[in-house]
Amino acid sequence: MLKRLVIGIAAVAALAALPGTARAGWFLDLYAGYAVFDSQAITFGSDRLKDVEYQPSPVFGGRAGYFFDELGFLGVALDALYFRQDIDKQVVTSTVRGPVRLGDTDVRFAAVGLDIIVRVPLYRSPERPLGLLQPYVTVGPTLFFVNADDTTTFGPPNNQTPHRTSGGFKVGAGLAWQFHRALAVFGEYRFLYTTTELQFRSTAGANTPVNIETYSNQVVGGISVRF
Repeated sequence: MLKRLVIGIAAVAALAALPGTARAGWFLDLYAGYAVFDSQAITFGSDRLKDVEYQPSPVFGGRAGYFFDELGFLGVALDALYFRQDIDKQVVTSTVRGPVRLGDTDVRFAAVGLDIIVRVPLYRSPERPLGLLQPYVTVGPTLFFVNADDTTTFGPPNNQTPHRTSGGFKVGAGLAWQFHRALAVFGEYRFLYTTTELQFRSTAGANTPVNIETYSNQVVGGISVRF
């Protein structure tokens, strides 16, 4: 899936570079950053594990899009990113069993979002008609592709859940500095939300649903190519 996302972004960039599209408002962003997660309860069958803590994660991805009009303040983009929401060893409270010791569980997300972007051009000049600084906000639906590996928490050792898909959303705000006619650097805060039902096989051989919510605060920075 990640390979397909990269190929899709490269295809959009190639179209933007064709003759006749230089003034069309295409852009390509590449970024990396850091994600932290709010502690949440996990529903495990009829049980509920309270205040589960998640490990911080690196984030990386790319965004390709287009700004519509001559002012360039409104645009849309396809944003593809990857991050993890791993559970480390810890003791939590179970509504059924009392204190429970969790093992390691690795949860991986590949996500694709459709962003609506509104930016404000500041400090315009003939060399920078869209402004030297461009604060912006983004919002849009996001599709998450999730899989996970569990050690001992939700079933037999080395248990792997099938790939799952869930819907959610992403909102963000950032600031771009266009230091060159065709290049900019940017920093962005973003918040992502989704809820995913994982399926781990129990010791009895049946699939047990494990519901995990994702409240992710992410800070990323990168470079933007403007065509």
